[in-house]
This record gives sequence, structure tokens and C-alpha cells, in this order.
Amino acid sequence: MESPEIESPEIESPEIESPEIESLELESSEIESSELESSEIESPEIVSSEIEQNAAELKAEVPGPGNGNAPGEDVKPRIAARRIIEALRLGGVPLSCVEKYSVGREKEFLEACSWLDSGRGALQVIGEYGSGKTHFLEMLSETALRQNWGVARIEIDAQETPFHKPHQLYESFVNNFCFRENGALGDFRAFLTLLNESESPEVEKIRSHPYLGKMQEAWQEGKDREWLFEWIEGRREGPAGFPVLQKHQTAANLYANLLNGLSWAAKHILGLEGVLILFDEAETVDPYWYTNYQFDKALNTLRGLVLLSNSDESLIDDTPDADNLGKKSGLIYSKMTQQPIPYLWERESDLKLIFSFVPEMLESMEQFSKISSLFGSMGRIELETLDEPSLQTLLGNIEKIYSEAYGYSSEKNLYSYLPLDRPRSFVKAAVEGLDLMRYHPDSGSDERFK
Repeated sequence: MESPEIESPEIESPEIESPEIESLELESSEIESSELESSEIESPEIVSSEIEQNAAELKAEVPGPGNGNAPGEDVKPRIAARRIIEALRLGGVPLSCVEKYSVGREKEFLEACSWLDSGRGALQVIGEYGSGKTHFLEMLSETALRQNWGVARIEIDAQETPFHKPHQLYESFVNNFCFRENGALGDFRAFLTLLNESESPEVEKIRSHPYLGKMQEAWQEGKDREWLFEWIEGRREGPAGFPVLQKHQTAANLYANLLNGLSWAAKHILGLEGVLILFDEAETVDPYWYTNYQFDKALNTLRGLVLLSNSDESLIDDTPDADNLGKKSGLIYSKMTQQPIPYLWERESDLKLIFSFVPEMLESMEQFSKISSLFGSMGRIELETLDEPSLQTLLGNIEKIYSEAYGYSSEKNLYSYLPLDRPRSFVKAAVEGLDLMRYHPDSGSDERFK
């Protein structure tokens, strides 16, 4: 007897503010209270007033009468430098400056580029919280865009974009997808427009796709474009005859099929290399975050995507049995469609996936044989602690851009006061240290950093 597709298990469990939950958020916020323990830097008035002061200063720098700047004077470099510093103050880097602030990762970067050129579908990037995983993914995103890939970076969140809700993952993909066309950056709708207006002979193939084929047909008939965009983006239901992009937890096959079609079209119709999706904070697939039902569906989505990226043999001609499980793959199929939608639409998936994990998450997954073996078959890059020469170079880059932003250069050696174990902590502490020296020039370093 078929198990009913009841969404009651999808009711969110209470959001309990346990210490464990907060501990997993440290990569983005841990430094707020503890980042400077090793250097004991504190900047009470700077943290609260820096952004307001910068806004006032930037306003004053707009060329014009009464502001001290001659009309037409170029203040853009200083404004750009201050924007970079504000990003560094939060532990991040603007995308346009990713490479400039990437040090000590040459070996890992070359490994990732080699993987991108290979036939392997999925890659793990392993590192502790604050080790620079997000920065590394951003660097790979920029590189992939230059190499003619369609790219989407998805930040996994246990509430907003969890693995057990494939529809929300797909929405994030849609919102973050970009590619380059004749040097210009295009979004998801620009991609779809080019696809549906392409005169490539390969378009005939896409017409057999259960979703993209339907859109192609309606597009050629002159149907409302906005309506079609919203439907394929999963934001509205279609009329009779249009397949529904289901929102239930067992719909992973629908979105895998759609990603397969989009990736294939990217390469064979639009001339891109394929599609690369980077999943940041993927450690939230940890069972701690889910009910048993949700965790089972999260693993199914994750496994289905990885098998798809590898064009795995188990997905070829796979069909669901009476329990809606793939006869060859064991994956869950949605039973809410008139005909089963396969995970794999075209054998060449042209889809690549990168997942960032913390080591502890992989250890917790060892008890789940299917997913553990899946991780074991994936490529793996480990981000180690940066060495001293790399950190010194990074500090030099920060001091240079700080000087461009504020016209301030320190003669003191800040390095010995900074935490060295995590790049994010190091970057944030470096900016705060420079703030302190700029605001308190008459105090000794030891006194300022107490």
C-alpha cells in the first residue's frame, strides 16, 4: 500500500534556541564576541559609529560646491576602497576583489580548477568554521564565470533553503544564477530568453523536456512572457496542461530533471560549459536540524543531485516501484505527477556541484551508509590553516587598501596582535586594529589593544 504523501511531517519543528544551534552560526558571527581573544582588541566606539561616519564622509566627498572637492575630481577610488574595508570589517570580500585577497590557497585552487575541467560531477570543500570556505567558493564562482560556466551559489540554511525542501533550493538557484554573454553578466531570465529564442538545431531536443519543452512551445505561441517566467521559476502554477513544480519534500526528482535540462541546454544550445552550483554551509544537512522524516528527504535530495551530476548508471531508465522508490536508484519519486518524472533527463547532465562542509559533519554522516559512501566517492579539497607568509601578505593587502580608503598608514607591526587560527578572524581583527590606531594615534599599541 502506498504511503500517503501527507505534508504533516513537513510541519516545522519548534525553533528551539539551543546552544548547539547558535554554535553552528559562528562562521558568520562568532567573531562578534570572541574573535579578538588572542589579541584582546576592543573597539567600543568604532563598532557603533564607523558606518555612520563613513556615510557622512562619503557624502562629503561627492564633487561639488561647498564640500572641499573640485568639480570633476575623481573620488571613486577612495569610495571603492572604503566599500572594500566595510566588507572586510564583516569578514567578507566584495566579489570584484576576491582574487586580490586570496592568498595561500594556490594548491587548493589548482585542484579545484582541475576538477572543473574533469568529468567528475561533485566536489567537497572541507574546512573548519572561519577557515575561508565561503571566500574559496566565491573565488571559484568568479573563475567559473570567466571560463564560460553558468553559476549559482546557494547558501544552505536550515529554515530558508534546507535540503529537504527541493523547491526552495531551486528558488535560490533561480535567484542566484548568472552567466556571461558577450562579456555582460546575465541572470536566469536572460538565460531563458536566449534559450527560447535560439535558432540552434539542438532546440528540437529541448522540446521533449517536460518543463522546458512546454515553455518553449508557449513562448513560440506568443504567450505572456512574465507569466512564463514566473511559472518556470516556481512562483506560480500553470494552467491546465502545464506541469506543476510541486513544493512537497518528495519532489526532488522534478527539480533534478529541470536542472538537468537547464545544464544540458546551457552547453548544447547556448555554448556554455555547463552549470556549476556551489552549496555553501552544506553542513546543515546534519541530522540535528531535522525530524527523521525531514532528514530522510534531505539525504534523498542530496543523493539525487550528486548521482545526477555524475550521470550515474542507476538513474538511466530508472522508474519508481509501487512504493515510489526508484527500482535501480532507490531514490524517492513524487507521485503527484501524471507520469513519473525521471531524475536524469539526458545522460550527459553537464551539471557540476560543490559542497562546503565542516569535518565534524562528515564524521556524523558515517553512520548512514548510502550517504557516507556517496561522500567517499566525491572529490575532496581540505582547507588548512594559512601559513605565516600568506597571512603577512594578506595583512599587507589590507593595510594598503585601508591607506587608500582613509589616508592612514601604521608604522606599527599589527601582525603580532592578530588571531592566526582562522582567516575570517584575522581579517576582521586587522581592520579593527587599524581602526583603533587611526582613532587613538597617541596611545601605545599595547595600551590600545588591551
